[in-house]
Formats: sequence, structure tokens, C-alpha cells
Amino acid sequence: MVGEQHVRMVGYPVIGRSGLGNELFPWARCAVWCHEHSAPMLRPQFRQIHIGPYVRRESDKRQYHRLFLNPGYISGWQRFSSIRLRPRLREGEEPGLHGGTIWFQGMSGLFERLLDRSETVRAELRRMTRPEYLPPSSARGFIAVHIRRGDFSTASSDEVLRSGEWNYRLPLNWFEHGITEVRRLSGPNTPVVVFSDGSDDELRPILTMPHVVRSSRISAVTDLLEMSQSDALIASGSTFSMWASYLGQMPTLWFPGLLRQRVLGPARAAAECELDLGQSLSSAFLS
Repeated sequence: MVGEQHVRMVGYPVIGRSGLGNELFPWARCAVWCHEHSAPMLRPQFRQIHIGPYVRRESDKRQYHRLFLNPGYISGWQRFSSIRLRPRLREGEEPGLHGGTIWFQGMSGLFERLLDRSETVRAELRRMTRPEYLPPSSARGFIAVHIRRGDFSTASSDEVLRSGEWNYRLPLNWFEHGITEVRRLSGPNTPVVVFSDGSDDELRPILTMPHVVRSSRISAVTDLLEMSQSDALIASGSTFSMWASYLGQMPTLWFPGLLRQRVLGPARAAAECELDLGQSLSSAFLS
């Protein structure tokens, strides 16, 4: 039985103005909290206009509000009054006698407060996503490769890439090596699906490998959910890749220095690793 105190509490995910991977953090923490406390959530507002993708002429204009429904989320006047008129509480703060609205903001700690809750978050994300943007749930048996270009910078040196800084383009020969190593364990003809905002010309060394295709790129959330259904993931240095790994709980390869946080749990350390050029992948990776 939910206590009276929790009935008077609502969760409010404050969505930022960045990519989908970053924006999902406050929403996910709020979704988990609401699930654990049987409390309602205020409708997330994914309606911010992103100017950068237009300036850079990216194919994904990040109009994320078009991707989601509001299944049971509080909207309208009740949402407005919960934000403006009710006591505002920080995440983790104990409510007073009159309850209040718990604000979930930012991405501090990344998945720290979401570990062991991936099934809850994945189910809620699918529930929130419009049906036309959901990939077939039966799609399995492939390696996902996330090659981020778009707004990512080109590193001035190899040392910069290996320093642990994110938002840099990774060399294509590293992805080639990752595909070869995973296929050495899974089989040489294992299908590979490339998820990328780069052009076909940019990705040609990867796309000309046997049994490699590009994703349909219906939307960002479609790509994310489809990546999470793969048998293995070769990641870019981005939170989007982290989200796919977290939601799918599949073996994941990272460029040296970019495994920022483990999301599969300590018992599966071998399935979540960094791989350098010329390095062989342990057979425990897919076990």
C-alpha cells in the first residue's frame, strides 16, 4: 500500500537542450523513482528547439517531441500548477507534510542511480515511444556499430583520443578491428548494422565489409532501441552508446580510455571492455 505522503508527491524530469542520450538521464531517474513510489510523473517536455543541427546541416534535427507519447503523464493545468505552485524538492530530498514536486535534473553520476533498473527503464521508454518509431522487438542476431560523426570533433592527436575525453570522432580502422574481433568469436558471417550520422562516403571502409548494412535511420529513438537489441555493441565515445549498452545489457567494446562507467554489473566485467588496435578480444567477451 502506497503511503499518503507518496500520493501527494509527483516527479518532474527537467529535460535539457542536448542530444537524446543526455536528455534521457533525468527522465529515467524520474521514471524509476515514480515506479518505486507508485507516484505520477509530470509530462517530460522534449520540445526545445535545437539550432546546432540546422547550422551543421545534420540529418537528425533533434525534434524529439515528435517521437514520444505521454502515457499517463500529468499535463495541462495540473502539470503547470505542480511545477509553479507546489513545494519544489530536490532529488533525494525528504518531503514535508504537504508533499511536493521532486525535480530531477542533469546527468550527474550518469547511470549510478539507474544500475539494476534497466528492465524498468527500457519498458517505460518503449511505452513512451510512438508505435511507428518502435523497431521490431524480435530483431536479434547482429552486431551493432555506433559511429558518431555530426557534431563530434576530430582529435588533434591519438593521445587526445586516449585521454578519456568524449565527443571525438573515432578512427574507422578501430571499428573495422572491432568488427573483425567480434566476428572471430561469433562467426565470420555475423550480420553487422551500422548506426551513424555520417555519410556513406565517410563510412565506406566499414560499409564495404561483407554482411554490413546501415540502419534505416527512422529516428534517434528507433536507432537506440534497435541497437539495444543487438548481440554485441561496438560503441562510440558518447552517452548514446552508453544508453544502448545499458538498455540492452549486451557485450560492449569501447575505444581505449572511453569506458567511463560500467553498466553491466561486476559479474560481467569481461563483456564490457576496451579494445586497442592490434589487440585480441578475449573469448569471455561473448560468454
